[in-house]
Amino acid sequence: MVRLSKTTKHLLIIFGAVVFSLLFYLANIFGLDPPGLKVLSVGVLLILLWVSDIVSMSVVAILPLVLFPLLKINGLEDTAKAY
Repeated sequence: MVRLSKTTKHLLIIFGAVVFSLLFYLANIFGLDPPGLKVLSVGVLLILLWVSDIVSMSVVAILPLVLFPLLKINGLEDTAKAY
């Protein structure tokens, strides 16, 4: 496994936030409805965090439990059923 420097990790976090924001607010290039666009944005963010190994896998796995209810994609109970 490759070790990333703190600066690289910070830049990747910023990059992930920018990509998430662009997909979430600006780029509906796939013609999705708003809930679908939110799920795509969260999915891309999770993939970036997972592949770059910025945070541990357990944190990435819990993020949908936090983000889906916050973004009103799905309720906490319905999201938690998948776990």
